[in-house]
Amino acid sequence: MGKQLLSTVKEFATLTKSKGIELSVEHTNDRAWKFYEKQGFKMDEEFLR
Repeated sequence: MGKQLLSTVKEFATLTKSKGIELSVEHTNDRAWKFYEKQGFKMDEEFLR
């Protein structure tokens, strides 16, 4: 279900010419981090400063 939802979000972002997709994930949610990394997302290091 997660992959389908993310696919729909990516499609919508493309259709609306969005600059990107922003995710918010609890830092202790390892399962979510792994899922999003497998989908090609990466942490915004600038945000951590």
